[in-house]
Amino acid sequence: MRRKYFLIVFFCFSIIVPSGHAQNWKNLLKDLKKEAKKDAIQLIRQVAETAVDSLQQRIIKWSESYNPAELNYAVSFSDNSGMYEAEDKFETYKRSIIGFAVEPGTFKDKLEERIKEIDEDNYNHSGQLFYATGHYQSAENAFKIALLILKDKGMTQTEKYALVESNLGLLYQTTGRYNQAQEFSEKALTLRKIFKNPAPLGASYNNLGVLLKETGNYAEADRYLDKALELTARAPGKESVAYAIILNNKAALDQQLGKYERAEQEMNQAISIAKDQLGNKSPNFVRMKVNLAMLYQLEGKKDQAEKIFLEAIALKKRRMGTHHPDYAVMLQNLAGLYLENGKYDKVEKPLQEALGIYRKKFGVNHPSYARTLVDLARYHLWMEQPQKARPEIKEAIAVLEKTLPENHPALADCRETAAILEWEENNYNKAFEDYRKVLDEYILQIDRYFPALSEYGQASFWKTVHPRFLRFYNLVTEVGENIPEASQSLYNYQIATKALLLNTTNHIRKNILNSNDPALRDLYKQWLDIKQYLGKVYSMTREEIQSEKINVDSLENAADKIEKELSGKSGLFGKGMINRRVTYRDIMKVLAPDEACVEFVRFPVYHFLRPDTLVRYVAMVVTRDHKDPLLVRIDGGNDLEQKYITEYREAMQQALEKVPYSGVFWGPLDQTLQGKHTLYVSPDGIYNFINLNTLQDQEGNSLLDTYEINYMTNTRDVLRLKSAQKGFGNKKAVLAGNPKYDLGFNWDKMKEMPLPELPGTETEVKQVKEVLSAHQWRVSVYLQEGATEERIKTVSRPAVLHLATHGYFLPDVPPAEERIFGIEPRQAMANPLLRSGLLFTGADKTIQNLDSLANNEDDGILNAYEASMLDLSGTGLVVLSACETGLGEIQNGEGVYGLQRSFQLAGASSVMISLWQVSDEMTRKLMSLFYIYWLQTGDKQKALILAQRDIKRQYPAPFYWGAFILMNK
Repeated sequence: MRRKYFLIVFFCFSIIVPSGHAQNWKNLLKDLKKEAKKDAIQLIRQVAETAVDSLQQRIIKWSESYNPAELNYAVSFSDNSGMYEAEDKFETYKRSIIGFAVEPGTFKDKLEERIKEIDEDNYNHSGQLFYATGHYQSAENAFKIALLILKDKGMTQTEKYALVESNLGLLYQTTGRYNQAQEFSEKALTLRKIFKNPAPLGASYNNLGVLLKETGNYAEADRYLDKALELTARAPGKESVAYAIILNNKAALDQQLGKYERAEQEMNQAISIAKDQLGNKSPNFVRMKVNLAMLYQLEGKKDQAEKIFLEAIALKKRRMGTHHPDYAVMLQNLAGLYLENGKYDKVEKPLQEALGIYRKKFGVNHPSYARTLVDLARYHLWMEQPQKARPEIKEAIAVLEKTLPENHPALADCRETAAILEWEENNYNKAFEDYRKVLDEYILQIDRYFPALSEYGQASFWKTVHPRFLRFYNLVTEVGENIPEASQSLYNYQIATKALLLNTTNHIRKNILNSNDPALRDLYKQWLDIKQYLGKVYSMTREEIQSEKINVDSLENAADKIEKELSGKSGLFGKGMINRRVTYRDIMKVLAPDEACVEFVRFPVYHFLRPDTLVRYVAMVVTRDHKDPLLVRIDGGNDLEQKYITEYREAMQQALEKVPYSGVFWGPLDQTLQGKHTLYVSPDGIYNFINLNTLQDQEGNSLLDTYEINYMTNTRDVLRLKSAQKGFGNKKAVLAGNPKYDLGFNWDKMKEMPLPELPGTETEVKQVKEVLSAHQWRVSVYLQEGATEERIKTVSRPAVLHLATHGYFLPDVPPAEERIFGIEPRQAMANPLLRSGLLFTGADKTIQNLDSLANNEDDGILNAYEASMLDLSGTGLVVLSACETGLGEIQNGEGVYGLQRSFQLAGASSVMISLWQVSDEMTRKLMSLFYIYWLQTGDKQKALILAQRDIKRQYPAPFYWGAFILMNK
């Protein structure tokens, strides 16, 4: 019965415990106990006489917030965290408290004796109870007294002391006092490292990981949560509730970073464990389900999300009432879903109710309160009620600036909402300045978070950030004429972020390969081995994978983990190399008077916060003639992507001599570029599938005759291009052509006609060899049976890699049982790099599924995923002399995901690609001329232009000479 009176005391009053220790801590403890005794006698009598029934009901209701666990873990839930507690402790408390309530006559006789028996466990356990039931001040008091008692007993270097410190850290985290939360959580971790007990140590890493996530330090959060999973897998094990909690937290972080597919896998695993251990009505099981619903909402699975939200709200309301912070979180989520679904009349009420709960539980100086204000402001902006949004966003910014670190993502999100408010109220200059500050912060976040992320993680994170830049581009194009610096900012942000993922990966790999650290290079080789093995696994059917007992998820996670380590160790990010702020002024300085940069920009239309189905195209032009970049609007973005690109491709395939599409795709640029001869052009969107040289005006004059167009992934690359030394590298060339596609083909099992042979490519390769050999190049040639996939995979850093064969791109992959081009359909649908490739010797039997790929290393198909792992560092030129090698899946701002990107990732500086099917004869002539001119001029781009002009004189139709473009990076 020793715990009975203590809980009553702390339920009924609060003892203010100073955070400092100006007075002697022993005297402080003595005074606290004396005060507790005095108030306990008075308050327990009141409870005993008047509140028996009410207390019993409330305790029974509170008991349902507890679940079985040995340690306390932070549980990520929406934008806040909670604590996971031990049911067995609470059951003891419940019996004790109810015992007091039903036997009030025993209080007077034994109260003095019970007070003397209070120990630190009473206070720590009671603190956990009050934390779970939302009585945070009482919880804080209890934890602080427990620490003082332990200190009085000389137990500051014990696991028990670390537990109380950890609990106090969690309390501060929940109530938004992040500095104090970090202080106590780190103290607990330091102490637990001494004892090396994996369970509590894992709990501390988890708690700090959640704290780091909430304060916006995603890189460190990821590292801490990974460590927590590793420790907790050892004890208490992978089927424990603790492991489920950490998986949930990892999923919440991955969701924040945009890694939705991985987050969903982690959440479902966590939910499965929690259901087995806790049942489907426990609060933490419900929390995990709500987190999954939030993810469903982001993924567009709105019906599934709404069902979970409504069920969770009903359960929480029935068990804990309508005043718990968890209930507020669920209301917020439901309101957000209603806004997305257009149920505008249902949005404001749950948000206002959630705001009231946070105000009562946490006060107004708490991030959850402020975030709800932001949600309300965004709703009012959505409803075009900026006058209501203004006070909400003003108060939210003030609160978040007081409670969050300056660089926290929530602050940037809130400030973007403030910028949109100014935009909506026509305060354009203020909107522009506020938005620039927001985007500058996101540029810093890219530098801050990318080191901890794999390529997949970087892509996912960028997908969550990129829309903010696109909304700013809408602001500039709508009102920029009234703001002198508008075009400068649009261009500078575009070149800072365009092809960001490609450039990041290239920089990291380059740094690793040039590193003097053998351990780093060995780690890179280990990663490469896993990725290459994964490429093989992706070609297996599900039955083959099961037969070989291969765990694909484990392989992908292992590769992902090494990628993050490589990224962090590459030495790139600490130097700020990724986003060194190149500006239009830097580019202007290196341009000659007759040169210009043309940066195409594609972005969806936004009406303030609301997205539209329309798309916009603009061209940003930089020359030495103008002090600012020129913004040139190209009208009819949707028509460009649907009607005109179809007509253009049909005109090419029909070999029409006149293709008058200059007015459509080039528009007013001719007037802007008068007097210019050399253009450095970076395409975006549909412009990736057009050879600008083929565009003609109504008189039949093509851009090929007017300009020398140099293609590049980003016009900032003109700086590198201008400073690069002319030359041919190591003068090593690898050439392959005319593969024997039907090698090993079983004609008796033929399902369809095999691939047509390409004898013209053999002639092409031999002619190229002759030209190069005449200039003392060392040339390796692989033809017919020798033109194998494995041969290409073993090439090492040639100056030139020339591949003349069939290419392919599959825009869609229908559900099927059999492999498609050697790839399991489900994998191909998920990754566009698995849907494009080049065909080599033996490809026929793979395409027709006539061989067991599990026993055949060379399937005859080099897909783009495999091509990205070739060793082409230092390779100056890759020529993909095949059909439609420039096709792929367009990703806004990142270019085409296909063969071109893969060979650039592998290290190639320039890649020549084709946009449509061309005859062997025309390709052979073009390639021969190209190499002759290149060796004469030393300029690859000029060589291609000269070769195309020669072909054009004989065959005027663009179909014959315009299929190939040269993309530089």
